[in-house]
Amino acid sequence: MAVTTWNTVPNYDEWGSDTYWSCEDWIQYHKLLKQHFGEERAKYIWEFAYGQGTDGASHWDCRTSNNAFRKYASSEKLNMYSSAGLFSIILKPVGVGFDIVNDTSDAISGISSEIADFFNSDNVSPIKVLLWGTTFIALGFVGYKAYQYTKK
Repeated sequence: MAVTTWNTVPNYDEWGSDTYWSCEDWIQYHKLLKQHFGEERAKYIWEFAYGQGTDGASHWDCRTSNNAFRKYASSEKLNMYSSAGLFSIILKPVGVGFDIVNDTSDAISGISSEIADFFNSDNVSPIKVLLWGTTFIALGFVGYKAYQYTKK
């Protein structure tokens, strides 16, 4: 990481091939600012610095497809769209879409992991069997009703 202290100067993505701060660097920068200045002042400094980046630079990735950055910025109530201008109209919904896809894939991964653990476990509790059985029956019922609805 390029950010080691609160007073490290931001390295913005310029035109052409160059080095610049990653989304993780911006998170680290905010953490160090917050540690040094406190929450309110760190937010102000970070938003000003982040807002100096250009629209289509690496900020684009942080605002849209980088789920960890978006979650951190949201939890800290940081405005990541201050430099986006009119692009913010597009970037906000795209970012929300990426969040939905990421969260859904995490949930599916978690469910498949639970199923694998269930079938590979030597110690299967009756409560787990009941919960998984009820879940599969409910999903089957919903699927059947959806099938009936589409046939109408």
